[in-house]
Amino acid sequence: MNSQEIRYFNSLPSLLRQSYVKINIDNSNLLRIRVEETKINFDEIVEVIGVRDYCILTFSSTLDIQEFAEKANPFFGDLMSQTQEASSLIYSVEYNPQFNLSNMQLNSNSAQPMHTDGHFKEKSPKYLCLYCCEQAKNGGFSQMVFADDVYSYIKSLSLEIAEQLFSEYIEYSRRRPKGGLFKYNKKLFFRRNDGKIGISYNPIMYEIKADKKIEQALTLINYFTNKPSSQTIFRLQPNEMLILDNERVLHGRTSFDRTSRRKLKRLWFAGRNIEENGIKNMLII
Repeated sequence: MNSQEIRYFNSLPSLLRQSYVKINIDNSNLLRIRVEETKINFDEIVEVIGVRDYCILTFSSTLDIQEFAEKANPFFGDLMSQTQEASSLIYSVEYNPQFNLSNMQLNSNSAQPMHTDGHFKEKSPKYLCLYCCEQAKNGGFSQMVFADDVYSYIKSLSLEIAEQLFSEYIEYSRRRPKGGLFKYNKKLFFRRNDGKIGISYNPIMYEIKADKKIEQALTLINYFTNKPSSQTIFRLQPNEMLILDNERVLHGRTSFDRTSRRKLKRLWFAGRNIEENGIKNMLII
């Protein structure tokens, strides 16, 4: 999907395109765990994510991503395909200034708004893993906003709208890789079996439609989640992996130096428990 096809995204306020030079980083509370590749304690990782909703693993040497995926499977669930029409289980998020990748929103040096992954899937991934192979020289900061903070923000403005976001479906339209659109309906918030609030949202869409009050709430959420003051901001270093509870954390990244190379490997895991926020009424056009 190139930038000209992302009508809704391009209509968002310029706040979504914050330059990396405006970002101040405070890593004092950032959770990093140093591990040996051969001694990964997945029970501990799952426990930490259950409490903090994320963790960053710092590996002592270059990670064999395929081997990691196989070891993680019993704890994180099955690997999920990351494309609509193919079976890519390990995806390269890559920008190389020597190649013409800038027309692809994901594989570009432009900022990515806050979102959850796999939004177009009937069931989004539970765990998202991003392994840094190569980092940009300037910018490319990772950003996180937690579901509880989004809910608290909307609740502070209107309890009624906050509760509507658990029950009312939002219509999303997305471009298909080979042309045409597919549309589906999904709720923004859902209550998980563990009692926590889950979130599922991606503004990188051709079109998003909902009740007017819900549309206004989404505009406010875009402002809130893309303000640096709402975010946990950091730079992944080579041989580090960010693991998120994709149902509990929105993530994005700042823009970065267009002359730099940047490469990450991305994994989606289904999780061990099935939650309730699936797609309703998918329509392919």
